[in-house]
Amino acid sequence: MEEIIIFNECFNAESKYIHLYRSKDTGVWAAYGYSVYKVAEIERRTIYR
Repeated sequence: MEEIIIFNECFNAESKYIHLYRSKDTGVWAAYGYSVYKVAEIERRTIYR
């Protein structure tokens, strides 16, 4: 899974997409790299409307 995350986030430099990954052990969804920044940006826009 680490290879997939690294690949997706390295090629996501323009932050066009949000990649979410689900842990097989815990079932929790998580974002990494630029995807975290994009999620935070969307959240800020939603909160301050």
